[in-house]
Amino acid sequence: MLGSARRRCIRFAPAEGCYKFKDRSVAPAAPGESVTDGETALVGVRDVLRRACFGNYRFEEARDAGTPQFATQRVATGLRAPHHGAARGRDVHEQLTVFVNDGRAAWQRRYGMSCSAYVERITTFLASRRLRPVVADFQDFISDAGIGSAIDLVCADEEHCGVCLIELKVGGENYFEKSNAPLNAPASLRHFSNSPRNQALLQLLVYRHMVTSNYPYVPVTRCYVLQARTDTLVLYGLTQPFIDAQSELVRALLDRLRFERARPRGAAARNARAAPPAPAPTLRRGKA
Repeated sequence: MLGSARRRCIRFAPAEGCYKFKDRSVAPAAPGESVTDGETALVGVRDVLRRACFGNYRFEEARDAGTPQFATQRVATGLRAPHHGAARGRDVHEQLTVFVNDGRAAWQRRYGMSCSAYVERITTFLASRRLRPVVADFQDFISDAGIGSAIDLVCADEEHCGVCLIELKVGGENYFEKSNAPLNAPASLRHFSNSPRNQALLQLLVYRHMVTSNYPYVPVTRCYVLQARTDTLVLYGLTQPFIDAQSELVRALLDRLRFERARPRGAAARNARAAPPAPAPTLRRGKA
């Protein structure tokens, strides 16, 4: 799995903020050809999930839904502004990737006094459950859909002799399980809410599809969303209804992408919207 030629076919393009695909598994680059020539942009898993499954999610509505939560009941996060949480999440993901892929010494050299306490909390927590991180930020794609992303952590499941996939979420303790509507898709999961927890479980389910389809010789024995809260770490596993909906979810994403790609774009779409309606047919007396 780690040595697969598929890993040479995908890369993240920071300047464009997306994953790029190019088949580099067989033919080497021609003389003078750039390694990026012929690349195509991939759709991010989170982006297409949002459009297909939980485009109806509204943070403010979800946050205020249900029983009102007094300030004294909220978990103190130490954050002064909402965007600080996103920055902290990016920092933890980046540091954890360096720690897992390059080792503790490289992590300490790179970050020094800025080493995040979350990193060792997470790895120690996983070790207590006999999960050993093998690779972080494992990039993969669904070929026939043009979807690409990266799995936060692939761990060796030392208890069940397989691999465990981890989707990491940092923070969100005051709203992670709150929702404002049901999921839009797949149909079999519409009785589940569109909470960030279930959004993350759908994301994890797509990653499970990637590994089980692209690496069928690798047994996927466990899958978790790991929420790193300020005060504790929580695991959310894929329940059987989600696992049973794996193929249905992928079909829903493919259907959404086909629909979007078939729609007129740019000037064609604007012209279609601006075109006057066709005149209604006039019926002559005595004619049906």
